[in-house]
Amino acid sequence: MASDGHFVPFARVERGGIPESHHLGVAVLADASGKVRARWGDPDAVTFPRSALKPFQAVDLVESGAFDAFGLAEQDLALACASHSGESFHIERVRAWLDLIDCDETCLVCGAVLPGHKETAEAHLRAGLPPSPVFYNCSGKHCGFLTNARHLGLPLAGYDVPDHPLQQRYRTVLSRFLGRDASVLPWSRDDCMLPAPALPMRDMATAMARFTEEAVAEGSAAPLRILAAMANYPLLVAGTRGVPQILNETLGSRAVAKPGAEGYLAVFLPAERLGLALKAADGNARAADCALAAILGQLGLIDAATEAELAERLAPPPRDSRGTPVGRIVAALPPAER
Repeated sequence: MASDGHFVPFARVERGGIPESHHLGVAVLADASGKVRARWGDPDAVTFPRSALKPFQAVDLVESGAFDAFGLAEQDLALACASHSGESFHIERVRAWLDLIDCDETCLVCGAVLPGHKETAEAHLRAGLPPSPVFYNCSGKHCGFLTNARHLGLPLAGYDVPDHPLQQRYRTVLSRFLGRDASVLPWSRDDCMLPAPALPMRDMATAMARFTEEAVAEGSAAPLRILAAMANYPLLVAGTRGVPQILNETLGSRAVAKPGAEGYLAVFLPAERLGLALKAADGNARAADCALAAILGQLGLIDAATEAELAERLAPPPRDSRGTPVGRIVAALPPAER
């Protein structure tokens, strides 16, 4: 990530009215032409969107015909874009999807883990069950890649390798939305084993705006269906009390959220045909979540009362060991530069 000079205050944690922690970050709102409509910090800061790119990774699953060829449901498309919490309704769909394409968990290259959802993980351990790749938060995305491989007659093995045809197809899709060759971006590897690009915040926001432009103005089937699936099934995109669900309950399909790792957050704004990308400098998601409410308020998308309610839901107050609130998390954003 770029140096601290690229960041602005995002959020502050207070305990007993005294500041205890400070979070910095950067956020960019852009349109499909690449124009930055509003910014908080440096729009040219470069970082990894990580899982925030999953909607783009799902495009070829639809456009290749694989999604429809296997008779998959809209819920599965939401799951292909998910960073899920491993709740039972996630895992049942992942396992059913693998069965449908004649695969099992050994086909998934992501590592074996326990469910991310606390109560589900505790029940899993009490039952004496082992970790599994199906619990990995990216397993839905991996099902999408395996489905595409089956449909296109490509090898399942090595679908995580950068020169695998599926990854080449993904780079072509990403290039389309970036408006330049994605292969020249810096690439590393995500924790789930798939290739992961780094790009400027303005480029991510622009790509998201073009995604919404294709969906709304051009009626392009893949972006339209992907955004609809994410809006209709936000619980599948993350999980109970996740940002997609909370934001959906406030704004419906006007704002479609996709969290990434390390405090990255992407919000598609289809009605405005804009993309909003946020990144907490220290990787703490609570900073980006809290800042999001303030940004939506500054943009006039929510009123002051809704902003306050949304901020408390997105970034609940810190609590002591008995569950009693002992402070608060408040936005510290400056006014947007335009």
